[in-house]
Amino acid sequence: MTAIIFYLVMAALAGYYVRKYKTTGDGRHLKSAGALVAVATFFAAFGRGAEGVLFPEKAWLAYVVLAGGSLASALLMTAGYEGGRKVYALVQVAGFFVITAFLISCLPYFRATILVARAQKSCARVVPGSEVKRVYGLNAAQRGELAPKFAEALASRDRFVRLGALYSMAYMPKSCVVVLPTMIQLLATADDDELYAAAVLLEQMGPEAVSALSALEARLVGADGRTRSRVEAALKALRPQK
Repeated sequence: MTAIIFYLVMAALAGYYVRKYKTTGDGRHLKSAGALVAVATFFAAFGRGAEGVLFPEKAWLAYVVLAGGSLASALLMTAGYEGGRKVYALVQVAGFFVITAFLISCLPYFRATILVARAQKSCARVVPGSEVKRVYGLNAAQRGELAPKFAEALASRDRFVRLGALYSMAYMPKSCVVVLPTMIQLLATADDDELYAAAVLLEQMGPEAVSALSALEARLVGADGRTRSRVEAALKALRPQK
C-alpha cells in the first residue's frame, strides 16, 4: 500500500510539472518531471531486481522497467531544451541508467538479506508478532504462547512463510520443542534454504531436538557447501554427549 501511494504521489507531481511547463513554457519544469520519473523508476527497478534475486526467471523485468522509465525520463527532460542543454540532459539520463543497472546487478550479493526480509514479512501474515525484532523482546512465557503457532506456518504451502517461521524460531529455540513433529515432516521435503535455516534452529535446540536426528541425517546425503557444514554442525549438537 505504501508503494502504491508513493508512485501515485510521484505521478501527481510529475503531472503538475508538465502542466506548469504548458503554462509557462519553462523547460526546467519538464526536467523536474523527468527527474521524478527517474526517482520512481529507480525504486520500481530495484523492487523488480530484488524479486529477480528470489525468482531468477524474473530477473529481466528489472531491466525492462529501468529501460522504460529511463526512456520516459529522457523524453521529458529533453523536450524543453535545445542544443547543448538537451545533450546534457541525455547524458544525465544515460548516467542514471548505467549506475542503476550496475546496482541492480549487485543485488544477488545481498540475497540472504533479501530472502530474510521477504520471509519475515510473509510469516508475519500467518503468525502476527513473529518478526525477529518482536520475538527477541519476548519473555519466556510469551515465547511459550507463540511457539505452537509456528506449526501452522511450517505447514504452509508458501516457502517464504516456512522460512520466516524457521528464522524467527531460531531466536527462541528452547520454546520450540512443541513444533518438532511439524519440523521433522518439513525436513523431508525442505529446499536448500529451508534445510539451512532448520539446521541452524536444530543446532541451537541441541539434544532436546534429538527426535529430529534421523530426519536430518537423511538430508545430509546430497547436501553440499555451506548447507552441508551447517547440517553436520546440527547433527553434532543433537547427538547426546557421552
